[in-house]
Amino acid sequence: GVTIDGIKVVSPSEGNDYTIVGGEFDFEITPAPNNPGNDPIVQQRVKNKADGTITFADGVIYTQAGDYVYTVRELSGTAGCFGYDDTVYTVTVKVVDEPANAKLKATVVITKENSPVNDITFDNSYTPGVATTVLYGKKVLDSEHIDLTADKFQFKLEAIGTDAAKTPMPESGKELARNDATGKFQLGTITYKAVGEYTYQISEVNSGDKGYTYDDTKYTITVKVTDNGGVLNAEVTGLEKQDGTEAVVFTNGYTPESVTLEGDTALVGKKKLNGRELKADEFKFQLIDKDNKVVAEAQNDAN
Repeated sequence: GVTIDGIKVVSPSEGNDYTIVGGEFDFEITPAPNNPGNDPIVQQRVKNKADGTITFADGVIYTQAGDYVYTVRELSGTAGCFGYDDTVYTVTVKVVDEPANAKLKATVVITKENSPVNDITFDNSYTPGVATTVLYGKKVLDSEHIDLTADKFQFKLEAIGTDAAKTPMPESGKELARNDATGKFQLGTITYKAVGEYTYQISEVNSGDKGYTYDDTKYTITVKVTDNGGVLNAEVTGLEKQDGTEAVVFTNGYTPESVTLEGDTALVGKKKLNGRELKADEFKFQLIDKDNKVVAEAQNDAN
């Protein structure tokens, strides 16, 4: 008998894997309308097996000489993660009568775009839907002298680990971020196209502004990307504590530099005494701050 079969192949995008499932894809064999009338093959749809094999005809017996022509194709599905193979194969079964042997002999010829090929292969691409994530944190300014202002501090995202070169990053420039007026900062969106575990480091950029102390903590963030039925899912570890609050927090301090008032910048005054001559060190004067605290004392000279 004559067997017509093929193979289904799925080629995943870079970094992804795919395992074929039995009965997952549909195929169709269609006899040409001018085939001999007793054609043993009728138009039918078949599915692939778990190993990728496709059987269109198995052990078919021909009882009449002639050329039997069939077209074989894959039927496109609706899953957006697959690129379906639209190749159409032509299978010609040439059945000839061999009187000397008193039997019919069948020869199978397969062509693709009018060129002979050895087998029927349908190769689908597989590209799962992308996953995205945004990494973020918070800035705290611990100071009694000034309040936190927007855009004052900058933060940096870096890929680390052995696969750092292949780790997805935000678009150029978005790996840096500045805080808003509440202290929150948000780095650029990261798009994932392949499964894997990716590791990042978030740190503060020390711009060296006078009076500030910078937080040199380096936070490690892990993003695990898995394939959830044709759509990637990104699970982030390290951004939040168990209570849901931010885990990535940079705390800075600010203390203004001291200044000495002297020479042209010194605070000066004059004491006048009516009725007698003023003596040096006869009177004492105090400089008091807004909290009523004495910050300096001085006494008059003889003038």
